[in-house]
Amino acid sequence: MKTINFYFPLRADIISRDDDGFDYDNPYEVYGGTLSEYKEAIEERFEDYLDGDEMAKYFDSDDNAEVAIMLQSMNWSFVNLNYELFGKVEVVLADDISDEGVKSLKDYITGQNSDGLGEGFEQQDISIDNDSFMNLHMWTSDSSYYIDTEDEFKQRTGFEDLGESSDGLTMTM
Repeated sequence: MKTINFYFPLRADIISRDDDGFDYDNPYEVYGGTLSEYKEAIEERFEDYLDGDEMAKYFDSDDNAEVAIMLQSMNWSFVNLNYELFGKVEVVLADDISDEGVKSLKDYITGQNSDGLGEGFEQQDISIDNDSFMNLHMWTSDSSYYIDTEDEFKQRTGFEDLGESSDGLTMTM
């Protein structure tokens, strides 16, 4: 078995209640650092949303036959790294795949984050207190979005260790 981990940035809109109800017209945009404090609430809502669905079954052999044959599972999750919350997809394959296969997986994850899984999940309200909720975005159309393999992510961020410490934060950099 071969495991490849992919990482991507997250952002969210926080909608707060004012005197007239929730102010949908003026969301407050937050990113990885602020999101890390909401990891548990995000994970809980995400598990409810997925309801055990295995995303690998949606990978089409027309996208890449090599990957389709090798693909065992794909699991989306969230990780706190250096006080920032990132999205992570763990892909388990029967064996190594080509660089073109890795590119196909990145394209598939981007598609799921933007139009599939992510589009549906971003419409799920995540309660963060009595006066506000958030909608999490696993994709953005601007140039800040990326899907990195573990090595690419380490190079981009300078993080040396991508494992989470007992408090959910790595202490590397």
